[in-house]
Amino acid sequence: ATMDADGRACEWCEVAQAQVCLNADQAQMAEQFGGSCGDDSQEEVQDAADTTCLMATLQQDETACTSTTDAEGEACSWCAVGNFDLCLNFDQATLAEEFAGGACDQNRSSAAAAKEEEEKVKDPADTTCIVASLQQDESACTATMDADGRACEWCEVAQAQVCLNADQAQMAEQFGGSCG
Repeated sequence: ATMDADGRACEWCEVAQAQVCLNADQAQMAEQFGGSCGDDSQEEVQDAADTTCLMATLQQDETACTSTTDAEGEACSWCAVGNFDLCLNFDQATLAEEFAGGACDQNRSSAAAAKEEEEKVKDPADTTCIVASLQQDESACTATMDADGRACEWCEVAQAQVCLNADQAQMAEQFGGSCG
């Protein structure tokens, strides 16, 4: 079974036309906001938690996205998921295509594919709050808890509204964003 960042079993939920792995508390909250959850086993993804590419989404520019690299140095992919254009890393793009009907321009080197086969990448970043951004609702954002149990924050970054955890909000404020 797929596990969340804290090693708890996932409940796969559909929230705002996206399939996400949520723990039991998050799944219950997602259902309160119109999400539907089930305890299906899904294919494991090695690193969907790197937020580098997701942050590039705020620029709303495909060229800026594809020229951005993730924590592993791989180019990000521009994806159309539902009514949203998102900048995603390879694993996130794979999830978007497999579970949310997304269409992505997958950018991946053969060296990166070989490296991924050899080792699992561990990234402590938490995307729970960023995924809540898809709802584009401040109250849904602030009612969402990150993997550490902290409330997410509604922020404006580069004229875009986005839901971030406390660490991401602090970084956004350092780059001119406003949160709270």
